[in-house]
Amino acid sequence: MVYVGELCRYLLAAPPSPYDKTHNCRLALGNGLQGDIWERFKSRFNIPEVRELYRSTEGLAQFNNFYGGAASAGKVGFSGFLGRQLERNTFIVRFSPSTGQLIRSPKTGFCIPCKPNEPGEAIGRVQFPQFYSEYFGDKEATDEKFIRDVFEKGDLFQRSGDVLVRDPEGWVRFVERMGDSWRWKGENVSAGEVGGYFAEMEGVRNVVVYGSKIQG
Repeated sequence: MVYVGELCRYLLAAPPSPYDKTHNCRLALGNGLQGDIWERFKSRFNIPEVRELYRSTEGLAQFNNFYGGAASAGKVGFSGFLGRQLERNTFIVRFSPSTGQLIRSPKTGFCIPCKPNEPGEAIGRVQFPQFYSEYFGDKEATDEKFIRDVFEKGDLFQRSGDVLVRDPEGWVRFVERMGDSWRWKGENVSAGEVGGYFAEMEGVRNVVVYGSKIQG
């Protein structure tokens, strides 16, 4: 089966059924299965293996969690010591939460990879710029997605707008969207857009919108 967003949580919320385990599915593959329901989902529906991945439709940064076991629950990827040394295309780098800009070393002028347990923005190398689709009629939006001279002069990377973190063992976990947007039911919700609707209501003089966890 293929899942996305909160599909697995919806399935768990449905009443138990005699059909829960009468299937031949052995693998669930997708993006957005949260750690708090990971093992419950596998157990209730008798699905032996979950393969979580990190992707976006036009995104170049990517991680894969194809390893199974309790340690993998809620993670979007894994790479051991050798894998991290050989990686050339996807990185997690430091950024400024206040400005949203990537932080560069004052000595070299290049971006700074995050240390273990340090959240940062995921970026992906643009290997074939001539094949990369632009935002139609919006050069400024396109340019905002690219960053040059990241680790060496002339290289080109795409910013994901997503904050991820890697632990000392090599497991990668999704943290949140950057800026004024949050994940909700597998989609990005803009706080600015929500605030704009509230601001049009009669009697509203000012409004601040922020994301907050709710039960379930």
